[in-house]
Amino acid sequence: MIDMNNKTEKNMLNRDDQMIALQIARDSISSAFDNKSADYSEIIKNSDIFNQKLGVFVTLKENDQLRGCIGNFEPGDNLADNIANMAREAAFDDPRFDPLPRDELSSVNIEISVLSPLNKITNPNLIEVGKHGVYIKQGRSSGVFLPQVAPEQGWDRIELLNNLCENKAGLARDCWKDKTTSIYTFTAQIFSE
Repeated sequence: MIDMNNKTEKNMLNRDDQMIALQIARDSISSAFDNKSADYSEIIKNSDIFNQKLGVFVTLKENDQLRGCIGNFEPGDNLADNIANMAREAAFDDPRFDPLPRDELSSVNIEISVLSPLNKITNPNLIEVGKHGVYIKQGRSSGVFLPQVAPEQGWDRIELLNNLCENKAGLARDCWKDKTTSIYTFTAQIFSE
């Protein structure tokens, strides 16, 4: 399903942009099976949004089950290249899953989350479940949940933070209460096939 919101603010993709982004992701994965690179330069050459440097996560689901998810907050590439790179990494390099075989590609649904910049917070009560994604960092350990994760799991703010600390960052369950832990929020424009 595609989010049908029109472009209403800076760094938002309209319907056509979303379709192009999803095609870039799928073509990138498909061409990787033949050790080729997808060529989308003609499609994006006159696009402002695809030439911006925006963070993105690409999520792959098969039968509504997670099949891969990789992303970044501060890309070195433009949005088009970042989508292509994260799609390939989600398909082949997510350490939680075996690489995607060619015959499974047609049954995989692609979801893209285009991210806002990170916003460091000191008050966890500012986190709005379903609106904010959360990135947590303590020392060398870190973890992130996209905005859609907590509602999908039925978590409230405390459950979100506890699961993020323990299950994603590998830290103490309540590390978010520790002053040495940095907490960041972000929003995302989320759309899928």
